[in-house]
Amino acid sequence: MLTRREADRALDHGLGDQPVHRFMRAGHVMARPEDSITALRKLMIDSNWGQIPVADDHGDIVGIVTRTDLIKLWDESARPDRRAGELARRLREALNPVQHHLLQLIGAEVDRMNYAAYVVGGFVRDLMLDTTSKRTLAMDVDIVIEGDAIAFAQRMQGRYGGRVVEHKRFGTAKWLLVRGDAPVNTNALLRGAEMVGSAADLPPHLDFVTARTEFYTEPSVLPTVQQSSIKLDLHRRDFTINTLALCLNPDRWGELLDFWGGLADLRAGVVRVLHSLSFVDDPTRILRAVRYEQRFDFVIESRTLELLGDALELLDRVTPARIRHELERILQENLPEKALLRLDELGILRQLMPELRMTPEMAAQFMELRARLRRPDIDPALLEEPIERLYWAIVVFPLAPSVHDALQDRLGLRSETQRMMHSMGLLRRYLSALADEATSPSRIVTILDQVRGAALALMPVVCQDDQVLEHIRRYRETWRFVQPELDGNALRQLGVPRGAIYRQILAALRAGRLDGTLHSREDEVALVREMASVR
Repeated sequence: MLTRREADRALDHGLGDQPVHRFMRAGHVMARPEDSITALRKLMIDSNWGQIPVADDHGDIVGIVTRTDLIKLWDESARPDRRAGELARRLREALNPVQHHLLQLIGAEVDRMNYAAYVVGGFVRDLMLDTTSKRTLAMDVDIVIEGDAIAFAQRMQGRYGGRVVEHKRFGTAKWLLVRGDAPVNTNALLRGAEMVGSAADLPPHLDFVTARTEFYTEPSVLPTVQQSSIKLDLHRRDFTINTLALCLNPDRWGELLDFWGGLADLRAGVVRVLHSLSFVDDPTRILRAVRYEQRFDFVIESRTLELLGDALELLDRVTPARIRHELERILQENLPEKALLRLDELGILRQLMPELRMTPEMAAQFMELRARLRRPDIDPALLEEPIERLYWAIVVFPLAPSVHDALQDRLGLRSETQRMMHSMGLLRRYLSALADEATSPSRIVTILDQVRGAALALMPVVCQDDQVLEHIRRYRETWRFVQPELDGNALRQLGVPRGAIYRQILAALRAGRLDGTLHSREDEVALVREMASVR
């Protein structure tokens, strides 16, 4: 099936010459005129089709039923059980008393404005997965307002203080709760709360978002937005598992909205896009699909996987900063190697950069790194960098240093990551010298003086050459501390004229000490007189 909406969006993206199968919903999903509403609803949930054709005994289409038709059909008494009581219990267990009170306060206040408020997205998804222990769910939530989110945030600020940062283009507002120059009135804000906790349990901010729909005028650009209903707001999300919404209004507290089959996909362990142009609208969803699949041990639904493959080339249009952001989020996962292996399997890494790979050997190195970080005798140099940067160093170490510049440009790497990558590139470039037993200590020091300490500490993870590791060990324990007796002041006293020769002489003195050709101050003075032609 191909809907008019999807066809129009494909045309808006300039994809009118593409075959229909790239955007249609594949499969044979039909209802019969005599099917019950319950059966039709189940078919809609199982297939995740929002429109179900109705065919007669001859296979001719005689009508169509949409999700909207079913929603209009149900009155309040006929709606399915949305487990408000159970979800209210989960919410209380997942949040500390202060955070729970804050959401109740928002629900009551939004009700007075004749608005509706919903917690949406990952917060609700994780709540439904019930994978969090008591009061460990992060209070990092988006609250969607059916109404004016900016006006609501300003009202909360007027009552309780804090500061509001508005983004009028998108209808969003950030209410800053913990800020020295504009603190909230905690006495007013927490009045009536179960004071098992304290003001320290408040989140630093809350994000309020006006329920909106989005239109993409071309692939990979920011969308045009307009105010809409919660249903349409949820339809703009990336995957069905992120379309669940939890109502905060007092008379609907804990009610779950599930317009797009998210709960069924959570139960089935499926990552599914909402429509066939989802990856065209935002190609970074390709990376997010894999991240969610591997984080939750789900599978990407078959049609979604086809659409993902068709959209790979669109990653070339995405800005480096957005690609980098998604890769950083993958590296922040508990087991990032799982997602990276899947990205490699699906050809996504090669699409980003032909030389970029993830192998089982590198995955084992990720695990080895984590094991070393847990050891009581941990190498302190490994703590100088965040683990995501160490993971990245493992990924780039097998690459030829000649491709590093192109990789930096493609992914827009941060300066600290670039410096770490430069260190790994130096180690790769001089690997043969480091592996040669005959390489002099001074040569080893010249190479390794340019390398960050964390990169040296990482080498036992990525390199198994005993001679390389022995050279690095001796450098870190002894050679890097070796210095000549003479310094710049001594050279001046010996009559050496100022200039670039100072650096050359001091380097030669240090090399002589390292290599054992200079043994005393007198030996150093003799070398200085020889190099500077002074008496």
